[in-house]
Amino acid sequence: MAIRSCREFEGEYLDLFAKIIGKPAILVGLLLPAKPDKTRIAAADDGAWSKIFEWLEEQKPKSVVFIGFGNECKLTRDQIYEIASGLESSELPFLWAMRKPSWAFNDLDAVLPNFNRRISGRGKVCIG
Repeated sequence: MAIRSCREFEGEYLDLFAKIIGKPAILVGLLLPAKPDKTRIAAADDGAWSKIFEWLEEQKPKSVVFIGFGNECKLTRDQIYEIASGLESSELPFLWAMRKPSWAFNDLDAVLPNFNRRISGRGKVCIG
């Protein structure tokens, strides 16, 4: 069984998986993203990333919780709302990177109603 992972990330789980299926797990490694086109990124940025980096610089070192599930994880509305509720309740600074869900009409529709207003200044949600 070929698995897109590596021993450094999921070693003990891969061993267990191979034991369960009774076949060796062949690790093909993680796929690196294509080299970014800096001119396209700069044109598309419109200052949004600069604002996020400025906000991060204002936070205490090692105090920001990062939430990101990658682009292959498709979260349901209930899962996203539960994560948003937990982040709001935690009162911790956070940076949440997520793809706009297929069910969301726009970026504001992707999280709880008035979520961005309630967490203003304490957290950032980056929807792409």
